[in-house]
Amino acid sequence: MTTALKAAFGQFFDCQDVNFLDELLAQPGRGTMPWQYVTPWEIRYLVELDAQGCSLEVYAVNRFTNDQHLKIDSAGVISHFASPVGYYAYDPALEGDREAQQQAMYTYNQAIYAELRTKGLIEP
Repeated sequence: MTTALKAAFGQFFDCQDVNFLDELLAQPGRGTMPWQYVTPWEIRYLVELDAQGCSLEVYAVNRFTNDQHLKIDSAGVISHFASPVGYYAYDPALEGDREAQQQAMYTYNQAIYAELRTKGLIEP
């Protein structure tokens, strides 16, 4: 079933050579993917084994686009999770809206970062 997982990963990240995943998927654990395979992404991963095979959870950062937090199961099904946001919108006509929206983004991101730390996908 890792063939489907590898194909889904390759398609999502536009990665032509996914054979480097064989070693990562062979055993449970965490780490960082070799950048030369997944440029321009910086990807931290978590491999878990279960009765259906293995799954690959990743937190991927790309300086040109939004961060991605997703999980690919052994059948190649991708589940998306909430990711931190880097922007907020506010109405300049409403007094205090800028600060309120900024605080809302900060609070949202702190919860997401806490979850990513718990899973070992970012540094504590």
